[in-house]
Amino acid sequence: MLKKRPVLAGAVALAMGLTFLSGCGGDTVPTGDNGDTSGSTGSTTTMANAVYEIPGVAKTYQLAAKVNGTAVKTMVLQEPSFDEQSGGSLGLSGPFFLTGSGTIPEGLSSTICQAFQGGNEKEILSSMMDDTEITREEFFRRVGDTWLEEAGWSAQDSVPQLLAVCVDGDNDGVEDIACEIFSEGSAGFSSFHFFKGMGEGTYSHTHVFDSILEEFGFLSYEEKHYLCRTNFDYDTKLIDGVDIFLYTDGVLADAVGIRNQIVEYQKETVWLEDQTPAPQLEDLMGGIRYDQLPAELSRREWKPIGTAERRMGEEQIFCADLDADGREEQYSKEMQYSSSLRTVMAGAVLSQDGSISVLDSIRQTIEESAGGDPGIFYTFWADKNGEDTVIFCYYARGFDYTLYLLL
Repeated sequence: MLKKRPVLAGAVALAMGLTFLSGCGGDTVPTGDNGDTSGSTGSTTTMANAVYEIPGVAKTYQLAAKVNGTAVKTMVLQEPSFDEQSGGSLGLSGPFFLTGSGTIPEGLSSTICQAFQGGNEKEILSSMMDDTEITREEFFRRVGDTWLEEAGWSAQDSVPQLLAVCVDGDNDGVEDIACEIFSEGSAGFSSFHFFKGMGEGTYSHTHVFDSILEEFGFLSYEEKHYLCRTNFDYDTKLIDGVDIFLYTDGVLADAVGIRNQIVEYQKETVWLEDQTPAPQLEDLMGGIRYDQLPAELSRREWKPIGTAERRMGEEQIFCADLDADGREEQYSKEMQYSSSLRTVMAGAVLSQDGSISVLDSIRQTIEESAGGDPGIFYTFWADKNGEDTVIFCYYARGFDYTLYLLL
């Protein structure tokens, strides 16, 4: 069932356009110049856990430490992007054209930004909502069906699930009707329709734009109404803010996005309490740019290569003797992106020779150490530490992340 009240929680990291430093074997994991980890504040604690051993492989890995990266966010305004052919878009909404016959007041944008910054956006936006939901039957009784063919439907019973509200959406003193229609299927495509009130109980279908199924409602601000829609990252399903639209004379006049943007990650290093990290291992961990790690891994399509790994020619096949049995395992690192409203992106390691069970054991160990909830696995890499191999496993936790280190 569609909801019109925004689900307001968190922010999604925006691409930072950061680069990897080159190292032995190819594009290595992100490191700072001279081991510099500036840009991320950090602390070090210990985990009161026993060593977790991985059975059934020649090499036994032990969970030694983890690094928690906690996102610090701020709010930014995002103007619509336009091209001459398709018009404008804002987040997942569009294309649409803006008449420019009105503007969204800075005070409204500022109020919403401050609500997000203060963590009380749900309460503030709920208090500003000012529309009335109507049933499907009432919706069709008022707007009729003359608009259906142009919109792509043959009859009322062919229109999928919908949610409609009454509100003076274009602020001319006459009640209008706005409606979100779900196009069925798991992808979540939808269309948003505006029916301008013409007086005496009649309505005209004046505007429509395509979108993804999002929650919506009309806000009241200084005696005018503005459409508010949640915006989320389709792959992660994390809400990253809202979009605000102004209707004038039945069509869109202005639009603005209000987005959470990650400005830094606060780092916390947690060691097993009975582990005394060797200086060489501390140097290895200290060379990672934790503040930039998510953006850099994303830029490399979540396929980092460590100093204990190599690529086979130009192929995306990785090789490394992960279990120290004298034979290299062959595997690929894949990111499986979301294709529906019910899924989120997640990483996968695919064996190319049937000999990758060591990684399954590593992930099982991490899940046990995290109480069954380590987050969502994205990727891993293997580095040399003297004669040993160190495994780094990256897990996403909402907008935060945890990097697990195994020896």
